[in-house]
Amino acid sequence: MMQLCQSIEGVMDVLSEANVAQDLSDIIEAYLLAQGCRTMKDCIPSHSIYKNVATAVNSLGWDCFVERRIPQVLIGVVKPMLRHYIPRGSVELWGAKFIKSLISITHKQCLYRNSDVHHIIDGLSSWKQQELMVRIH
Repeated sequence: MMQLCQSIEGVMDVLSEANVAQDLSDIIEAYLLAQGCRTMKDCIPSHSIYKNVATAVNSLGWDCFVERRIPQVLIGVVKPMLRHYIPRGSVELWGAKFIKSLISITHKQCLYRNSDVHHIIDGLSSWKQQELMVRIH
């Protein structure tokens, strides 16, 4: 979970650098932390102006979102917020950084899983090895 939170912090940094509205950033953070257990619509307040963004993201799903499929409506909402972004207003550069930060979530989770779950010690995963050591002691 700590690895996931650190990865999501990277996404939040990209949003913050681009001066993305705090309420939109909060919605994206809550959605990412939910790991697909909640829709983006579940993560927005009832008075939010970002319902159309949530609908578009929900039609893709959590997996598609973190695997770099970003709806056009999100880009359209963020683009005006990029006025103070350096290089000035480059939605393409921001989009590339945003996508890389999203991909890092799944990449780091994969690395963690491979090192923890699939790490073989004498034919056992690290969890099974620890379980065996507890039984031996």
